[in-house]
Amino acid sequence: MRGYNLVRTLAERGHEVTVVCGHNWRDQSLQTEGRRWVIEREVDGFRVVQIGVFYSNHQSFINRLWSFFLFGFLACWQVMRRRADLIFASSTPLTVSIPALFGRVFKGTPYVFEVRDLWPDFPIAIGVIRNPLLKRILYAWEWVAYKCAWRLVALSPGIKDAIVRRANIDPARIVMVPNGSDTENLRPLERMSRTHLPIAENLLALGYAGTHGLANGLDAVLDAAAVLKRRGVKGIVFVLIGDGREKKRLMQRAAVEGLDQVCFVGLFNKLEYNHVLAELDVGLQILRNLPAFYYGTSPNKFFDYLAVGKPVLVNYPGWMSDLVSQYGCGVAVPADNPEAFADTVEKLYAERHRFSEMGRAGRALAESQFSQRKILIELSEFIEEGRVKKESQAAFGESQAAAPN
Repeated sequence: MRGYNLVRTLAERGHEVTVVCGHNWRDQSLQTEGRRWVIEREVDGFRVVQIGVFYSNHQSFINRLWSFFLFGFLACWQVMRRRADLIFASSTPLTVSIPALFGRVFKGTPYVFEVRDLWPDFPIAIGVIRNPLLKRILYAWEWVAYKCAWRLVALSPGIKDAIVRRANIDPARIVMVPNGSDTENLRPLERMSRTHLPIAENLLALGYAGTHGLANGLDAVLDAAAVLKRRGVKGIVFVLIGDGREKKRLMQRAAVEGLDQVCFVGLFNKLEYNHVLAELDVGLQILRNLPAFYYGTSPNKFFDYLAVGKPVLVNYPGWMSDLVSQYGCGVAVPADNPEAFADTVEKLYAERHRFSEMGRAGRALAESQFSQRKILIELSEFIEEGRVKKESQAAFGESQAAAPN
């Protein structure tokens, strides 16, 4: 929702905004509207241009790369045919910089580059990119994308540090704006009856809501469930909500090992999301144990858990773990340690009376530091500085042309 909320904020501030996006596999509009390559429509005060490039987490890495590049090059045409004061490019993947660089070079339009995840660090860290030459090419491309940007937005402290370090960028050109909590649309609710989740009311439910992909490391949840099963612990269930390339394998593993305390649930509409989270007791912030993730990610699910007042369990070190420990809104467990994970879950079960206190601390943190409404206004002001600068440069150029020799 961050992208939508940012665009809506810009539109509310009087800007004419056009969003150029791809084709999510769950959206059937391109198929139902005559299989057109491009659809334009007005949505909530801004224009959406949807290009018929298919993308899904179920695709192989090669197919996803093809989708990334195809979208990047097709989006160049949209940049060329439209007038704009500023381009805002949000990555990942790094190919999103293609239309931004195109507009910068061929039209002189400055761009703001938002770095959601460090590319190529993440695909290299999870082992999908191994070729040394390709790594060098991608790191050079990353350097160019940073250097040519008028302003940069980093979604985590580690991302900002990496941008400064790699491209020798003045920190004043970078703002750190995390994903943030949608505190207006996501509210703390009493533990609701479980009408969305197929689990009994008396079970302690620890839930993960997000992509089931290679980087998410959800085997850690199954590992902890296996330990609890071996110990004979009852009354606890893990709920994995969402979809992704790894989901089928995870479900097969759970079936083979008899992990009946792991429940897999599909996707929900955003309108149901608040109620679904209210049926959980604890939110799970899970990632693979890779140093690149410690301070280089800003998972939206973490901020959603804070917004709805759920305690958060984080299974890797870094700034997410630091936050839950510092503000008392959750617990951090050692990475790659199923026994310690299981120990922590049992302790949470024994201390269920503390959930309300931890949830209130999380909601207070969301409101005070991570409210999207507040931070997206700050981000809008940061973006507008680039627009003002371009207009000032244009005015300076006109005055120079009018000045006598």
